Amino acid sequence: MSFFYLLPAYWLTGMLLYASSPRQQFLKTQQFKPPRWLALVTIALLSVITLSLLIGAHFSPVVAGIFALLGLMLFIPAPVFLLNHKPQWAIASIIAICVLSAGLQLISGGQ
Repeated sequence: MSFFYLLPAYWLTGMLLYASSPRQQFLKTQQFKPPRWLALVTIALLSVITLSLLIGAHFSPVVAGIFALLGLMLFIPAPVFLLNHKPQWAIASIIAICVLSAGLQLISGGQ
């Protein structure tokens, strides 16, 4: 079973975490800066969703935990590093990660 449709959620969560940082350069106007607790709650909810989907697909809890941990370690910091160096690539990165995850999901046949 493939879970490539979770990649945009991880990417957007990483962008939310970066947007709530006090040193971010992503949001030009400071009209709305998401609170830090919202980013942390989103990360926790994404972890619970990932674990429940994997355990529901009959993965062992250890494998599900490792998959969720690797997802958090790899896909949450990636948009932070990207936006720290190239904040103008935000929209293009969202489009690219959605197209990539949709393509991988279609290639895997939804399994």
